[in-house]
Amino acid sequence: MHHTRRQLLSYLALVLLAACSSAGRPSRPGSEERTILEVENRSFTDMTIYLVEGAGRRRLGLATGSTTTKMTIPASAVSSGRELQFLADPIGSDRTARSDRIYVRPGETVTLMIPPS
Repeated sequence: MHHTRRQLLSYLALVLLAACSSAGRPSRPGSEERTILEVENRSFTDMTIYLVEGAGRRRLGLATGSTTTKMTIPASAVSSGRELQFLADPIGSDRTARSDRIYVRPGETVTLMIPPS
């Protein structure tokens, strides 16, 4: 029982790192800036990553265990800047974890770190 509780707490410790950084490239007229979610999955478990939108969620992609994966956050979700929240859903488990809310602007890179389980 104690081991299961500790494992659950590690999933709930989903961390949003260093928040955002600018891409550092000037935008060209007519081009949209890509907003990136970089998921550093330190767990061995593969995770489906979602963008939480109100009561729903939008699938962004799969973060394979023990790898770093980059996903594009849809421009419609960021528009001119918004607070976003992410959800990590481990494959084969029902122990999802949510990040804190963070303000994200178009063209930024957000890093999400999933700790080892």
